[in-house]
Amino acid sequence: GSDVPQLYLLRRNGSTLQRLVGFERVTLAPGESRRVTMTVDPRLLADFRDGGWKVLSRTDNGDGHGNAWCEFGDIDGEGHARGWKLAKHIDPLLGEVAERINSLLAAGWSSVKVVTDHGWLLMPGKLPKIDVASDLMDTQWGRCASIKPGASTGERLFPWFWNANQQFALACASAIEGEPITVLSCGTDGIDGNTMAAGAVVDGTTCTRARALGLDVDRALREFDSFSVLSALGCTVVTGPTGTNVRDVRILVHDGGGAGF
Repeated sequence: GSDVPQLYLLRRNGSTLQRLVGFERVTLAPGESRRVTMTVDPRLLADFRDGGWKVLSRTDNGDGHGNAWCEFGDIDGEGHARGWKLAKHIDPLLGEVAERINSLLAAGWSSVKVVTDHGWLLMPGKLPKIDVASDLMDTQWGRCASIKPGASTGERLFPWFWNANQQFALACASAIEGEPITVLSCGTDGIDGNTMAAGAVVDGTTCTRARALGLDVDRALREFDSFSVLSALGCTVVTGPTGTNVRDVRILVHDGGGAGF
């Protein structure tokens, strides 16, 4: 069967998972074992505290000078515990967050940015459910399942990868092939989906170079696996975590003059 070993960077006290910094799909025959080695970009090991940032506890408001980071609230835990019923309890949870923000502002901080990486999709009657034969499944967890290598099913399959900026860039590369156009698409947080790239830069030669290397651009777009193609071509932009998350940046430059943002 196959699985995806994942490598996480731990907090300094080693108590909780902090950041996914590497992963690799491995397929083994029955009874086979293998040591998996991953190469990690050193920039992903950087700690924002090395840049002079302070880490505040849940009750510490700090002195309002420099930069600081704090963790607060339990919307994630409440969401997993309550499911769709979270919608009935969200107001007091957000009220606690607002109270924390007001306390920080009162302590002298000029601005507070709220960052979350979770969201919920609530639908009347719950999400549709599909019954898949157990002998087709490699693994099953939570609300999803992985189909065994070589197995086929008539159900719609969704890929493991999701990296919106690289997907956008590769789709542009297909559309601008042969044209004197360059496109950049990057996330300002330095991480695009579950890859170690912030995004990618492509131009009118990208798809031509991909075909020369035997890379299937259409497959990558269809399976949301644009990282495998773009990284092989050297098109990915790797900055490491930037410590900020403003918005995605997308720039198009035409060599004949003009640019779009």
